[in-house]
Amino acid sequence: MIILGTEITSWIESIVALISLIISVIAILQSRRSIKLTEKSIKEANRPVIVASFDTVNVSTLSKYLVIKNFGQSPAKIESISITDTNVFIDLRKEISVLEGYTFAPGQVFSTELITNDDSEVKPFNVSITYSDKDTKYSDKFYINTESSSITMYAHRKLSNLSDDQNDLRNIIQMYTKERKF
Repeated sequence: MIILGTEITSWIESIVALISLIISVIAILQSRRSIKLTEKSIKEANRPVIVASFDTVNVSTLSKYLVIKNFGQSPAKIESISITDTNVFIDLRKEISVLEGYTFAPGQVFSTELITNDDSEVKPFNVSITYSDKDTKYSDKFYINTESSSITMYAHRKLSNLSDDQNDLRNIIQMYTKERKF
């Protein structure tokens, strides 16, 4: 009888040890998974995010701009940048090609006015940007809807109690404030 009791105790100890080992292995695997997810989240939160967008400035006439900005938390090196051929812009390809190899700091902005060769309306177009940080390459394509200027356009206000010069100055200050929000 004592031998049988000792065998049962040994079996129970072995089963408890095996269960403890299984739980420990599961905990280690879960910890590794959690660490990898945390590393991925930190990397995503601190990566560069280069965005191409469209904006307008209207002081005396409506000017349309292509705006490129790094909204991310780390620098980004521009590997390549291109636009579609739906418009023929004066020197735009030349202007944006100088950005290749350029490093955008977080929050840094590049903007250039969109002017067509024949003074026609600027049509929507695409911008493709490939950029990298220290270990990852990113590639994004942006649809620049220049027809949205009717929504974003700034209307001049003329207050009757102010002179023309004061109204112009007031409108210029408001446009400058808007432009600073690039």
